Amino acid sequence: MIGDKNFWLSVMIFIVAWYLWKSLLMYPLRLLVTLLHESGHALAAVLTGGATEFISVDIRGNGRAVTKGGIRLVILNGGYLGSVILGVFVYLLPYGRFGRYALMILAALLLLIAILWIRDFFTMIFSLGLGLGLVLINLSVSNSSAMLVAKFIGSCCILYSVLNIDFHFRYGRMFFNRQTDDQELAKLTKIPARLWQLVWLIISLVIFLLLTKSTLME
Repeated sequence: MIGDKNFWLSVMIFIVAWYLWKSLLMYPLRLLVTLLHESGHALAAVLTGGATEFISVDIRGNGRAVTKGGIRLVILNGGYLGSVILGVFVYLLPYGRFGRYALMILAALLLLIAILWIRDFFTMIFSLGLGLGLVLINLSVSNSSAMLVAKFIGSCCILYSVLNIDFHFRYGRMFFNRQTDDQELAKLTKIPARLWQLVWLIISLVIFLLLTKSTLME
């Protein structure tokens, strides 16, 4: 496993994402991953019998999902766990029959999210603009390059709780006027917020490593 080029590619993906996560270069990807995170909340609400009024991201990269009904415990976990599930989907797209269209499929997913849950101008323009950009990238670069981009995006979704960790520890209270998911869960369950963070971190890392291992022979 250690000697496989795909293993080291996954390691490099993690290092690059971690090191550049707060950079301007990664800004569109941060917004995308945040949008998919909020989509996880939205989907969790719908799947537990509730409804989603809207989701949004703002120019600073903060996300918001307004839901009604549903199972609160599942909805609050749906953000980071939903990011993992969507990340696995995007990561595996290159390995499917339509792998060469991976970025177009992701663009179609963004269009679906926009139709279902996006109501504000900034988020709508961002999601549609990024979707168009993904289509153009898919058409203008080699299949292997498009697949690598899809794997990178999927990896960042899976590892969102890891990449976002210092945001919570240092800046969460500064930039959020409302409580973050872990704090809301702490209120709901009496389980410390840091423990929820740890659970999400472990799940993200384990899924990423298992996914890397499962695709080593590709």
